[in-house]
Parts: sequence; C-alpha cells; structure tokens
Amino acid sequence: MVARTEPNAIIEDPEEIKSRVNEMVEEHAVTSINGVKMKTDIHTICLHGDHINAVQIAKTLYNFKDKIN
Repeated sequence: MVARTEPNAIIEDPEEIKSRVNEMVEEHAVTSINGVKMKTDIHTICLHGDHINAVQIAKTLYNFKDKIN
C-alpha cells in the first residue's frame, strides 16, 4: 500500500486495475510501487468510491469477475 498523497499511488486506468487484480488472483501476488512482486493470499479487493473513475472501475471488475473465479 502507498499513501494516496504519493506519486503513482492511485491507479486510474480501469484496464490497469483489471490487470493488477488478475495478477492477484492468478499469481497470488502483488507488485509493489517499486516493481517488487510479493507472494500473498488475496481475500478482498478494495475499491475507493471517492475515485473519479470508481463506477467505471467497478463495472470493469464486475464484468471481469467470472473470468477470475
């Protein structure tokens, strides 16, 4: 996690977010802001509702969910 005030902390592109979620689910990993891939168990995905693209991101992930389950 990165503080929202830090550069590049917020991913705005729905397709990039979909790619990150896919990595979490398929590889059981997350990639840090400095590019280090870390293995971890993923139990939830957090979507901040105050993001300008929140609705589009939610729709993208909703439509993608059947491919990752």
